[in-house]
Amino acid sequence: MGSLDLPHVSSFKGGSEIFLRNVFENILKTYLRKNPTAKTIWELVQSVDNEKICYDHFTFRTLKVDGYGIDSLSSFFMDYGYKIGGGLDFPKKKLRVLWFSPPDAQAPNDGHGLANGPLPRLVIAEVLVDKLSLESQGIITKYLKPLGGKQAVLSSTLGSLIWEKPTWADFTQLAKESEFAAWTLIHGYTMNHLAFAVHRFKHRFNDIKYVKEYLEEKGFKLNSDGGILKVSQDGLLIQISSISERLAVEFADGVTEIIPASYIEFTQRLALPQFKDMPSDEIKEYHRREAFELDSANHGGSELFLRDVFENILKTYLKKNPTTKRIWELVQSVDNEKICYDHFTFMTLKIEGYGIDSMSSFFMDNGYKIGGGLDFPKKNLRGLWFSPPEIKIPEDGHGLSNGPLPRLVMGEILVDELSPASQEIIRKYLKPAGGKQALLSSILGSLIWEKPTWSEFKHIAEENELAAWAFINGYTMNHLAFSVHRLKHRFSDINCIIRYLEENGFDLNQDGGVLKVSTDGLLLQVSSLSEQLPVEFSDGIIKSVPASYIEFTERLVLPQFEDLPHDQIKEIHRREDFALNNADNILESSRFMSDV
Repeated sequence: MGSLDLPHVSSFKGGSEIFLRNVFENILKTYLRKNPTAKTIWELVQSVDNEKICYDHFTFRTLKVDGYGIDSLSSFFMDYGYKIGGGLDFPKKKLRVLWFSPPDAQAPNDGHGLANGPLPRLVIAEVLVDKLSLESQGIITKYLKPLGGKQAVLSSTLGSLIWEKPTWADFTQLAKESEFAAWTLIHGYTMNHLAFAVHRFKHRFNDIKYVKEYLEEKGFKLNSDGGILKVSQDGLLIQISSISERLAVEFADGVTEIIPASYIEFTQRLALPQFKDMPSDEIKEYHRREAFELDSANHGGSELFLRDVFENILKTYLKKNPTTKRIWELVQSVDNEKICYDHFTFMTLKIEGYGIDSMSSFFMDNGYKIGGGLDFPKKNLRGLWFSPPEIKIPEDGHGLSNGPLPRLVMGEILVDELSPASQEIIRKYLKPAGGKQALLSSILGSLIWEKPTWSEFKHIAEENELAAWAFINGYTMNHLAFSVHRLKHRFSDINCIIRYLEENGFDLNQDGGVLKVSTDGLLLQVSSLSEQLPVEFSDGIIKSVPASYIEFTERLVLPQFEDLPHDQIKEIHRREDFALNNADNILESSRFMSDV
């Protein structure tokens, strides 16, 4: 969908335009992945005359209860400059809608798509749950737990429900009263539909009547309610849409049924009467019909959602770190090994809501608990580790889909203990409110703030390399650790892992010895060195800087349990916590090389 390397745009309130566009890209990817017919139409549009597309609006549905309504989504976009454009009310449907106009972005004349085209309007609807029957209210509140709605944007990006799937019986009962509410209960924050901006097309598709004929010739079913072409009363807003495709969904009680998913729309905004005589190449969006037409518009979560978050954090980490990905793949290829994770580690900058809390709050809402802390005064670093919630794991459970959840380790650079010059550089980029999108940033692998210049980055690195790492890598996972004692074959011996990695030419961290051993001898760790990857800084300079690395952790059995039969030993019988001396040496895996 194109490069997202864009210039700085100062009009964005809450952070980087690149980050906002990346969020839209991932919402779109999820929508297309989950809706094959919409994806087919989307691809066809681009294939005709090599058309370059722009979007008129993206539409979402919500349930107004316990913080899950319009605000749960809109607050993020309003932080990035979106403004309320107007509202629509549908009393018979017990529905309220707000639409939002995008911030002013400097899109080039030939800008298109989400990479560098005009940003879409947003349409967000909410079912007025308190207007439904008590029975329907009871069904909805049974699933939507308090606090979950604050992860609405993340849910939309992943296409994963925050709450548990409903049963078929609950879904059908709710659908009897409100099909809109039932759709939202099963699909959540997944985008309901997108609309192409027909008037921005350059070729045949810039005539909505041609679009209609083309789709009908290709066999796509179009929504005929109110006529296939929906025309506003002033004649200046014309819309057509496909019918929602029907997809098989398995409900919580094991019943699989075909239900409506999402659809796709085409919107044409004609020039306002006072501008109708302008040359077509001079007409801008603000010369056209704005707004929408009433008649045309018509503890907080589930284990599945938590696992989906981890899966996507892992995917981004592997995508951004090729050497790490090779090690990860090698481990699974030897003896068809089934892997489990000991911990995932993140680095943050403690300033104006960007520290540990910016990441940990989501996980603590989902059952994680603080296990302990580590302090590294010489590194101006404070760390906390978190133990996972207790969940049932199958005997052969592994990976992130059904294996044990990883511990979490989160570090925060104590920015106020750095030099005034370093503090000033960091504060220049980390704007207030941006840190609340930490988790989404980790999943997307996209900085919330603008990239620094090379000279600014270098200045920080000369004082504190970990601060520089967090400054350029953001919330991308710093490293993961395999749980060696849970591996079943040769890799269940950490010394075998060392030999294997060295034989395959991987550079290992030798600070404190290749094998890091805690003072009690019960915690063994080995890690690779961060690979050095080229980064283009905001001033155009390209330099190689440390990315992420990978670790192996073995937790030995505590002395009081060493006589237990091997097949009875559980995680609770092993060494818990982390060791300061080991951790201090492991952190050197992110050491900078020649460029700084």
